[in-house]
Amino acid sequence: MSPPAGYRLRPASVDRDLDAAVAILRACDLHDVGFDDVSEVWIKEDWTGSGHRGAWIVEDAEGTPCGFANLGSTDPSSTIDSFLPVLPAHRDAVRPALLELIEREARSVAIGTPTLLASFSAEEGAGPAVEAAGFSFARVFWHMQRPIDASFRPIAPPDDVRIRPYAAGDDDQLGWELIDQAFAGHFGMDPMSLKDYLHDVIESDSWDPSLAAIAELDGTPVGIVTCSLLAPVGWIGDLGVIEAGRGRGVGRALLEHGFALLAARGASRIQLNVDSANATGATRLYEAAGMTVRRSFDCYEKHLTPG
Repeated sequence: MSPPAGYRLRPASVDRDLDAAVAILRACDLHDVGFDDVSEVWIKEDWTGSGHRGAWIVEDAEGTPCGFANLGSTDPSSTIDSFLPVLPAHRDAVRPALLELIEREARSVAIGTPTLLASFSAEEGAGPAVEAAGFSFARVFWHMQRPIDASFRPIAPPDDVRIRPYAAGDDDQLGWELIDQAFAGHFGMDPMSLKDYLHDVIESDSWDPSLAAIAELDGTPVGIVTCSLLAPVGWIGDLGVIEAGRGRGVGRALLEHGFALLAARGASRIQLNVDSANATGATRLYEAAGMTVRRSFDCYEKHLTPG
């Protein structure tokens, strides 16, 4: 399907289109939920990351950007991710063409029969159009939040658990190993090579090793927390505990340590993204630590079988 009459579709680039993409996403958020959590850092990292498989801008009849699509995958034999925000006034006209575009482009990079994922703000009401394109509802992701200030003090970790600072450089491979093991088998999470991890995480604009920490259980590394500050919001990025450390209070200790790091840097709110159906009980951990759901995203999937 070509873009509808009056619209133009073209490849996107960071230099030319980053500001427009940020503006589109911010306008979508304000319309759908009344606030925005948008950062140009995230879009830039998507478009320059090792898993980037393409981005496209939609322009209206006046040449004004009104939507964009992004495709990414670290393992195109397993999962291919897509995101396609469109300004509300253009959604009915543009969304079907973008859904066809991302499927066509996903098939061009697919190895075997991977699953194509597409996520939308729950308030957007995209379900009927997405299901008409052959996708099925998969699950809901949450942005969770809690207020924070400099008075926050984390709980003391269990006696056999030590939370230590992340050692820049020395802990880079360890951090990659812990995240790889902790998230193995999670929905939509595919393994990343060490080379790609160093590029996408350690060399990224948002990486700050002073906002990361390692958990040790009886002297053995079993978990990691990474954070970023997009003032006034502090984000918990990765919070992972490998199987050997689960059920021992490691996750709660790491989470609250992350809270404390961000509070000390001036954050007034903590946020994170989580699969609401997470099998390891992450949502219960976050709720116990005072977090509540800020907004929801509906994730749809389509298995790219031949034909």
